[in-house]
Amino acid sequence: MEQGNVGLPIREYAVRSRHDGDNRDSSAAFYGNPSLSGINNIGGTHHHYAGTGQSDTYRAHPPIATEPITTVSNLLTPRPAGTLQRGHSPSETAEDIQLVTGNKYWLMSRKSNTLFTGRQSTLQVLHQSLVPTQRPRDQSIQRVFVLVGLGGAGKSEVAIKFAEETRESFWGVFWVDASSHQSAEASFVNIAETLNLSGRDLRTVLQWLANTNRRWLLILDNCDDSQIDYSAYFPPTQRGSVLMTTRVLDCAVRHKSVGYDVLESMPSDTAVELLLKACEIPQLGWKSKENDAKQVTDRLGQHALTIVQAGAYINHGLCKLEEYPATLEARRQELLTYKPTQAQSDYGDVYATFEVSVKALESSPEALMLLKVLAFMHREDVQEDIFTRAWEHIQEAHIVLRKEDDDIARLSAWHVSRALSSGLVAQSPKSFRRGRARLAQLSIVTLKNDPDSISMHPLIHGWAMDRMDRAEQEKIWEIAGSILALSTTEIRGWRAFSRNLQPHLETWSKLWLSKGFAAVPMHGSKERSNAGKFRGLRNRSNVFRSDSQPKTPATTSVSCSDVTRMGFAIAWQLNSLGSPDTLPLAEMVQQQLSMGLAVSTYNVVLANYLLAINLLQKVETAARAETLLEEITRVQRHRLKPQDPEHLKYQHALAATYLMIEQYEKAIGLLEKVVEIYETTLDPKDPKRLTSLQNLAWAYAGMKQYEDAIGLLEK
Repeated sequence: MEQGNVGLPIREYAVRSRHDGDNRDSSAAFYGNPSLSGINNIGGTHHHYAGTGQSDTYRAHPPIATEPITTVSNLLTPRPAGTLQRGHSPSETAEDIQLVTGNKYWLMSRKSNTLFTGRQSTLQVLHQSLVPTQRPRDQSIQRVFVLVGLGGAGKSEVAIKFAEETRESFWGVFWVDASSHQSAEASFVNIAETLNLSGRDLRTVLQWLANTNRRWLLILDNCDDSQIDYSAYFPPTQRGSVLMTTRVLDCAVRHKSVGYDVLESMPSDTAVELLLKACEIPQLGWKSKENDAKQVTDRLGQHALTIVQAGAYINHGLCKLEEYPATLEARRQELLTYKPTQAQSDYGDVYATFEVSVKALESSPEALMLLKVLAFMHREDVQEDIFTRAWEHIQEAHIVLRKEDDDIARLSAWHVSRALSSGLVAQSPKSFRRGRARLAQLSIVTLKNDPDSISMHPLIHGWAMDRMDRAEQEKIWEIAGSILALSTTEIRGWRAFSRNLQPHLETWSKLWLSKGFAAVPMHGSKERSNAGKFRGLRNRSNVFRSDSQPKTPATTSVSCSDVTRMGFAIAWQLNSLGSPDTLPLAEMVQQQLSMGLAVSTYNVVLANYLLAINLLQKVETAARAETLLEEITRVQRHRLKPQDPEHLKYQHALAATYLMIEQYEKAIGLLEKVVEIYETTLDPKDPKRLTSLQNLAWAYAGMKQYEDAIGLLEK
């Protein structure tokens, strides 16, 4: 890999082209802090063409230009006598202005990275959009094209590569670091000194470029501050070519005149090629390493900068290619803050690149809070409906307000206070929508085809978590869990909504298990002082409770923490969705309630039942389910009447366990009682009655009582 120039003062040369007849000394140079764009590589894009209102959603190549792409060979034409050298008068028309060819001034911060890979469709669009021709339209419009995308996606690197490929098409190529007013002004001062202008300021340079008849390309890099109006850096003319790079989508929409490209993740094969190059694996060995490389690039979301830095990490012997995914899982923050010694990015490491966006979020607390909450949900398809339903439940649900009302199946004022503290759950979704829009503007999230659906790049999702310390992670985990638990209790349009909600419930649960968040206040803590705020809420039976459950436990209740209530609520919904992640979460809830407590406790009975019905999903764990359900049935027999639906539910679950472990005689003893009661209390088409008949027929068949089994099935 070619040695980079990080940390050294870079001398930028204004090179006089051999094709230019002007003999004035053009070797003026300047020193300063270079605008290093790092090793941000290139990949998938969306092309947007000015004047058509269409976008290249399918990443197809743009329409072929009616004229060939300008090359060095067709630019080296003699300049006619009388060609203007220093500018033109305002009265000159487009026909009077000659296209002066060949490059004289080349002010770039560095050369393109030797690992540059792919992005050919983007480069083709840039050629067609920015290289001027003699068509009348090209003489009457300032061509402004914008590259927009996530930090580290390769915007700056594409700009450098384009400038190198088209150098001879422009008399002057000028690079401006637009990351701040100060850096931009310094860049324009350097341009003025190089051009030997009388004034050494931004305005002088812009006016000079506006009045010259030469072809020029102005590259405005890192236009990432949405509070800056970057049109102030455009020469006031209808000529010239301007290429901008930005993370702010609104900047692209407002300033483009010939189009913009959204640079997204790299295509899989291109990402693999880039990684193998960065690892410095000989090309002859690529075939044998492709599968390992693909696993790495998939985990990194085909993000260009991260892939290059992963390659450097592997190449330096810090881990093997095939070990990288496991190393990333165990030490993600370490790997993504790794800084290679040579050819560094502007910001040093991947996380530092993302952190630049946080400065822009300081004025948008709702966006910063939403970013944190999203870290505890799945990175794809987070819908506004989650937050809206949480608010609706707060208005309608039965919220536990009294210390003695300690039913695990009901959420509490603690959950309400946590959800409301985010500022994202409110009567109006305005705050949530402002936060979502701000994150989308900075390319931190994408809205894709559904403006109500938020998605995040996997690296951004991990960074959003890792940038918080442990205490803040636990606090935001409580907030996210409260929002999710509250949203699950609103049953309007439940079926479609629940499928969308499932991956978010699973993500939250896995983080509880992996990070061990549990240090939450128990009942009687200062959190209970917030209860008075919610005493006006209208009561409604919570859907986590079966219709037959008594409104107050019949036995002594165990004090359960609010986080355990939250876990039970989420586990119950995951169970109803058939999620395989329910079992470990149910184990966690049951363990928290059972330590040192009598099994007759009502909350423990509910937790044991939830655990048991999940243990029934596998034959190898059915024996544990049998033990739990036998104890539940024994305890509940003393407090519930035989025809109580809750008692029948437990008996039916125990009978199902006996069927699974082929104890048919025990199953028949329970099911005959259940069926007898259901036949007198339930409608013939009731699912519970039909299921009990089917299970009893199964038990008869197991005992080879086939006539009895057939008789039941015929019903």
